[in-house]
Amino acid sequence: MLFLFYACYSVLTRIITNILNLALGFIPFVPGMISAALQFIGIIFFVLMILGIANAASGKVKELPFIGRIRLLK
Repeated sequence: MLFLFYACYSVLTRIITNILNLALGFIPFVPGMISAALQFIGIIFFVLMILGIANAASGKVKELPFIGRIRLLK
């Protein structure tokens, strides 16, 4: 589940960043600030991945924060 969310996030981030660079590239700080915010969200995904790996290595089964309640398959 986390991988699917990260893959969607990654594609959307690249699209949004490219659109902002084209539309607002003449303003030097705006695309950079938005890219930094999107990269912060990427860091959150990384932390969630580390938590998932640590829980899997210790044999614990825990839901992920925020997205753990979403089910694709029953």
